[in-house]
Amino acid sequence: MKQFSFATAFVSFLLLYNVDAFSVDDVNGNHGNRKKSINFVKSNEYVKQENLHKSIENCHKIDLGGKILSYTWFANDFEKIQDHGVKLDGVLNIKSINSNSDLGIYYGGNFQLAVPAIKIDNFMPSVKAYNRGAQLFVESRYGNLSFGYQEGVESIMKVDASSIGAGDNSIAWLQYTGLSNLNEKMQCQLFPGLYSESIFNRSSHNIISVKDKDFINNLPFRISYQSPNYIGVRFGISYSPIGYDTNLFEHVSSYTIKQLELPPIMHGVDLDSINKQSTSEEIINVFLKALKKQTTQDVNIEGIVPSKTDFLQACYENIVSAGLSYIHSFNDIDVQASVVGEHGYSNINKLKSYNKYPSVEELAAFAIGTSIAYRNVVVAGSYGYLGRSGYINTTYSASDSYYTYYWNIGIKFIYNKASISTSCFKSNKVDTDFYDYSLGVDYNLSIDSNYKGQYKVFGNYHYFNVENKVLKKSGNGSVLSLGVKYEF
Repeated sequence: MKQFSFATAFVSFLLLYNVDAFSVDDVNGNHGNRKKSINFVKSNEYVKQENLHKSIENCHKIDLGGKILSYTWFANDFEKIQDHGVKLDGVLNIKSINSNSDLGIYYGGNFQLAVPAIKIDNFMPSVKAYNRGAQLFVESRYGNLSFGYQEGVESIMKVDASSIGAGDNSIAWLQYTGLSNLNEKMQCQLFPGLYSESIFNRSSHNIISVKDKDFINNLPFRISYQSPNYIGVRFGISYSPIGYDTNLFEHVSSYTIKQLELPPIMHGVDLDSINKQSTSEEIINVFLKALKKQTTQDVNIEGIVPSKTDFLQACYENIVSAGLSYIHSFNDIDVQASVVGEHGYSNINKLKSYNKYPSVEELAAFAIGTSIAYRNVVVAGSYGYLGRSGYINTTYSASDSYYTYYWNIGIKFIYNKASISTSCFKSNKVDTDFYDYSLGVDYNLSIDSNYKGQYKVFGNYHYFNVENKVLKKSGNGSVLSLGVKYEF
């Protein structure tokens, strides 16, 4: 209740003070009255350089943005267990922006923090704040360069149906599905995205089933570049030399004790008082007297080391991801399209040190997507092919018929302050089909107001189905969420 009350008061404070406290400027006096705007992409929180006002000189700006989500959820999960609850999540993005008019560049740093109110054991506990990324950036007319712990361009530049969804279009609903209790052989791709993004979003069943790992706090180090927009075309590339921390994918299943010293079971027994003529009662009394003199002693253990470490998930290094996007408008039609992909290698020598899963398949995946907006209607869709990315050879059959793909399609209608959307997502991984049919609605309470943020009430419904014809297992469930969302 403390978390809910604090967040509610915090949202009210933002509304009352028009979020002015979250924008601190140090601007040359000649430009103090000029409007400055930064267009944040909410899902990825990066700055588009072309939207920075060109007239600003010697500017230092600190922006605080983010999202607060409070909702009630009702679930009928995969195991037909009905449950409900109230959750509150928050994401805070801190960005420091400086400019150098002589060089014509903007530079600074960005840090994102998540405070999820989640207590399910296969997700994050509610008592911690988690780093969702930290990077430094330099932006100029030649493009945007960033380096740090961040998502790759294959995640930032992709277009798919989930990005146009009304309400809350995140993956928060997946934690109430019960899919983490699936059979180990029923692997699922639960959300559109390539392999590296699936790890960060925990949108693959074999990721969310790892209960003792904190993936959200371990984005890989990347160097990324995004080109300027040229006649609607934009190019991006990211490079991660070491990928995700391998400790995220390790599980120690047994240990070796180098030295173990057990205390004596019993001492001080008067054996001289026992002879062949002693009765059983006399013998018992001798041992009882010895037991009364016993004192508790510790077991001495030295040198506990892992003896068997299992490799739970494929890990790659030297990952290169790239993206190409296109935006064009004519008459009342806006078109967006993207092609993204990633490629990486596993470290064979490192994998040989594990007791289980000695090798994995090569990382190679791509996705294409497009969206078309006509007046108040938006249609979007995407297709992704992950191939055998992330497959562990001792877990899956060597059959080439095993590969992963997904597609989704959705439509959104906007009327004044309200919007409604519906979408369908389907994926196949290791003979397991996963379907998600969703419906979302929201109502914007901040239109025609002086508020800098977006304050919405929303509702989302998901019906999902999982089926593996080889194992002859299937199941379905549904999740409904109703709440409020404030983005600033």
